[in-house]
Amino acid sequence: MHIAYLGPEIPALSATFVYREILALRERGHKVTPFTVRPPAALATDVDLGVVDVLYGGAAQQLLGTATSFLTMPGQGLSIFVKALGDTINGVGTSNKALGLPWQAAAGLRLATTLKAIGADHLHVHFAHFPTQIAMYASDAAGLPFTVMGHANDLYENPLLLPQKAERSAGFTTISAHNVELLVDMGVTQEKLSVTRCGLPHLPETLPGQRALQGPITIGSLGRLVEKKGMLDLIKAFSALRASRSNLRLEIVGDGPQRSAMEVLIVEHGLEEDITLRGALPNSEVLSWLDRLDLFVLACRQDQNGDKDGIPVALMEAMMKGIPVVSSRLTGIPELILDRETGYLSEPAHPESLAATIDLALVNDTERKTIRKQALDHLHREFSMDVNMKRLETLFEGARP
Repeated sequence: MHIAYLGPEIPALSATFVYREILALRERGHKVTPFTVRPPAALATDVDLGVVDVLYGGAAQQLLGTATSFLTMPGQGLSIFVKALGDTINGVGTSNKALGLPWQAAAGLRLATTLKAIGADHLHVHFAHFPTQIAMYASDAAGLPFTVMGHANDLYENPLLLPQKAERSAGFTTISAHNVELLVDMGVTQEKLSVTRCGLPHLPETLPGQRALQGPITIGSLGRLVEKKGMLDLIKAFSALRASRSNLRLEIVGDGPQRSAMEVLIVEHGLEEDITLRGALPNSEVLSWLDRLDLFVLACRQDQNGDKDGIPVALMEAMMKGIPVVSSRLTGIPELILDRETGYLSEPAHPESLAATIDLALVNDTERKTIRKQALDHLHREFSMDVNMKRLETLFEGARP
């Protein structure tokens, strides 16, 4: 099958799961042609997907491309612009982002021209907000089916026309059962929905030996330094722990707008010698960094705009490496971390709960050994690349006319 793949930014450092899927589908014999709405702000440099067409280049280039596509497919172009106008009227009452739909229809028309030229059989799109808004018009104009994979921000913070998108799609999959329930509550038809995880490739069959908690205990966290990752909560929890545990250190990998606030908090708590902000790392270096950790913590929370994480891949990667994990009872995370079975859960936006949960994760060697094994087994059953590629292939096959 020739599958066109569309995402907001491909290949982005913060969305390894998208390019991993592309590579896995190619390994399974599919031809996959990637498209990106815009160039990645943080490019993943450890992967080569070949040429990735960019839909949003310069404004003059986009206008010229749209005019050329309209002349090539005038009937389809008129049809999708009429549909985009109706969608704008329908959606603007709930979000002013609906005003961008005609522009996204233009991008969809340009994409449709290319899809027809390359002979694509199917269009699959990651994230259910603006990439799907482009994809549904491209699908209409090109006359080929499209499927959607929803994640987190695209559903929680940007839920524009989700029932309509699902209805027009040949299938709407998402990363968690939590999201399925949310989408049904929003009016999406249950029959359109399925669960597909962000799969991990090359899961080990066995884990390395358990590290003895001797000398400095290294806690790690990784993610964009934004409110929903809870890094300020983690620093506060770490400060509370240091009052009774002098042998802890914390390393945080990532970059983002909260870095300066984190630096101020670290100084306020006198933790300059105990906390290291390492900045962003490519995925290949992240995996070797994980090997040095005793515990991985991601203090996910809802931000002031309603955005929150789905199931962070960083948690899966730590579990794959045999690192016990701590995170929050939030969204789909309890589907990955079964509390005190495959990891530990704390209350979101609650540094005291987080500190107590981290302490619990460090005190019981026997429980930690059991949890490491159960975490790997859970990954194999539910979060492996092979399991989830089969789910995607079933979705694509079901979309065929």
